[in-house]
Amino acid sequence: MAIATGCDGSQCGRPRSHRHGQCGDERESARAAALENFRTLFKVVEARTPAELEAAYRLRYQVYCIENPFECKEDNPGERETDRFDWHSVHSILVHRASQDVIGTLRLVLPLGRALPIQELEPSPLDFFEGHLPLETTAEVSRFAVSKDFRRRQGEERYPDVSWQGPDGSQSAAPMRRLMPYLSVGLLQGALKLSLRHGVTHMCAIIDPSLLRLLGRFGLHFQPIGEPVNYHGVRQPCIAELDALLHSAAEEQPDIWALGTEDGKLLEGLKTGRVSA
Repeated sequence: MAIATGCDGSQCGRPRSHRHGQCGDERESARAAALENFRTLFKVVEARTPAELEAAYRLRYQVYCIENPFECKEDNPGERETDRFDWHSVHSILVHRASQDVIGTLRLVLPLGRALPIQELEPSPLDFFEGHLPLETTAEVSRFAVSKDFRRRQGEERYPDVSWQGPDGSQSAAPMRRLMPYLSVGLLQGALKLSLRHGVTHMCAIIDPSLLRLLGRFGLHFQPIGEPVNYHGVRQPCIAELDALLHSAAEEQPDIWALGTEDGKLLEGLKTGRVSA
C-alpha cells in the first residue's frame, strides 16, 4: 500500500549522518546496542488473533477500569474493556519475550467512513481543519496502556517514562531507562507500523498533558487543537502529520528514531508499498 506522505522512502525521516571520528562511531555503536537490547527484551506485534486481542482488551480493563476508573466495570463484562470504536480499529501489543506477557497495548482507530472519538467532542477539534485535513487518511491513537507491574519497576504512576529527560538529562534512572525508554517507544513503534500498513498520513489523539510532554522530548511534536477538555481527566486534543513526526524525531532524537523505526527498516515499506509485520 503506497503511503502519501510526500517522500519516496529513501530519505524520509532519516537522521543526518553523525559518523565523524571516534565520537560518531561510539554513538552509532550505542544506538545499535540499544536497538538489539530492545529486540532481546521485547517484541511489537499487531494483535490479530483472538488470543492477542483478548490480551489487549484484558490489559485495557486492568488499566482503564481497575487502576483508573475511566470506564465502568459493569459496562465491560468478562474483564475485557472494549467499545464501539474497536470494530474499525487495529491494535498493537508489546510482548515481554522472557515471560511472553503482554505488557502494553494501544489502538489506531481508522476512519472507514465512521467518526473518530475526537470528532465526538463538542465542538469537534478537527472542525478547525475543515477542508485542509485528509480525513480519509487521518486516524486516532488511543487506549495507550502499560502493565502496572512494569510501570512500578520504573517508579511510574499512569504512564511509563514520563520523567525521562533524554540522553543528556540528569534524572536518575534504572538501567533499562538509561538505555532507552523502551516501553513507550515500543508502543509508538507499533503505532507507526499500523499507520504505514493502513495508509495513515495524519494522527490525532486526546492526550494526557504529561504524555504530550514526553512525546515532545522524544522529538514527536503534536499540534494542540483548541483548549484542554475533560475526557478521562484533563486531556489535550492534538494532531500531527506522520511525515513531520518522523523528520522531527530524526533531527532531535536520532536514538529514539532508530528504535521507533527499527533503524529505518520500517520506512523501507514506503519504497515497496509493503510494511514488515
